[in-house]
Amino acid sequence: MVSELVTNAIRHTFGAVQLGLADVDGDVLVEVFDESLRVPSVVDAGDDATSGRGLAIVAALSRGWGAEELARDGRVGKVVWARCRG
Repeated sequence: MVSELVTNAIRHTFGAVQLGLADVDGDVLVEVFDESLRVPSVVDAGDDATSGRGLAIVAALSRGWGAEELARDGRVGKVVWARCRG
């Protein structure tokens, strides 16, 4: 899950990428911040597709995930987060 979110940020956005991990009520919260406002979405990858399944896997493995605009350290961008059992 962490690898997918970080790889997406590096591959599909620009600027600095920051990873945050936190314990929230016994769950692990993964947050990936990047300097793009492009919001990721789950796509319906075809059977022969070589990409496009990552967020579907994140959704299946997590207790929830999402993305929201965020200003951090004077930079504007978004954070993509996922929460899973600790």
